[in-house]
Amino acid sequence: MLGAEAVTTPRMAGLPLVESAAGSPRALHNADPDKISVHRWTLRFVSSEGADTSLLERGFRKRNAARFLLPLRVTTVIFLLANLMLIVYDARRFELSSPQFLAAILIRLAGMLPLCVGAFAFTYSKWYFRYPDLLCIAFLLLGALLIAYSIIGQSPGYGTLALLIVYMYSFSPASVWPSTGVVASLVIAFGVSLASTSETWLATARKDISTQSAGKQDASNITFNILGVLVVFFVIVFFIGHTLEQSLKRAFLDEYR
Repeated sequence: MLGAEAVTTPRMAGLPLVESAAGSPRALHNADPDKISVHRWTLRFVSSEGADTSLLERGFRKRNAARFLLPLRVTTVIFLLANLMLIVYDARRFELSSPQFLAAILIRLAGMLPLCVGAFAFTYSKWYFRYPDLLCIAFLLLGALLIAYSIIGQSPGYGTLALLIVYMYSFSPASVWPSTGVVASLVIAFGVSLASTSETWLATARKDISTQSAGKQDASNITFNILGVLVVFFVIVFFIGHTLEQSLKRAFLDEYR
């Protein structure tokens, strides 16, 4: 078991107990563990008898937050250091006096840096174990910054956004459905950004397309291709993340039986 928020297996009057942060057990009132299951799509704990399973949900959130605590901290530090090192790349990519370089520095130092520090500090607070889905706010802001960086570089791509999608579903305690809301919002925002700034990146994108019809590609076709690949990738990763959380919840539920 991980952390102080673990679930215990003893029973009181035939009811499973949830170990609270203070160490005092609390019963899941009127809940027969054999009548509780994980809903196929929502992934909520549901009781066929209509019993309240909110304590079980809370226990799982705490367990999951503890499970991902170390990976979350380590990857946040790695991203922070990589973000600072990539300033050298920006200095070589853009003219030092150009608006693009200034925007890149602002994105990294005034945007991504505070987000990383804030997310790292959040893992040391009590709110991390109670509400790990609050990390979705940081993911949403980070995704917006990644989109902005892609646009100012005049070479829009979905690589960094795809990595963020994988990270949210596989390496963070954020639940599947809040994460899905964030990803869907970012995909829409990316599409709108591509469409509204096509004049600035179209020439560069045409050069990057190694096909005989590259010269005939217009902004709408390139945007459709980029978003099409990103959406397919998103759907695949979503089902993987959904299956992973379903397995974790079923294993957690088995500890009561």
